[in-house]
Amino acid sequence: MMEVRALASMGDERGAALAIGHAERLFDRGADEEPAWISYYDAAEFSGDLAHAFRDLGAVKKSREFASAALTPATPRRTRAFIQIVDAEAAMRTGDIEEAAHLAAAALSSVGILQSERYLRYLRRFSATGPVLNHPAMAEFVRELRDRKVLTDRASIRT
Repeated sequence: MMEVRALASMGDERGAALAIGHAERLFDRGADEEPAWISYYDAAEFSGDLAHAFRDLGAVKKSREFASAALTPATPRRTRAFIQIVDAEAAMRTGDIEEAAHLAAAALSSVGILQSERYLRYLRRFSATGPVLNHPAMAEFVRELRDRKVLTDRASIRT
């Protein structure tokens, strides 16, 4: 799935599709002989990786579908926050600004601010949505980021 995500981040649809097929076949084999360190990687984690990949490929409907599958009651809070931001980005791309802002706010409330540069990058990228910043729900989300010192000024939104 790391290969899938890398290919998707480069916009390589064909390569990502082939890698997804390969990953699905490996995942379907089962984990009888897998090392203990990978035991956390279940169907929800797999779906989360697919949500990321499809977001990067611009396939928002698929991204939202897999994000939904990745969010289970057992999803760890940190993982939940990442998936909620991915889902928020996909919702934004469909034009559902209210839902996007709601999902992003849920990510903040579920974990607060993680001390993770990757998480902060996700939040900043999501908040850099240009004209929709005038939408009340997005304006509220950006205010919350500023209150939490994730964003310090308008220039930091674009990082």
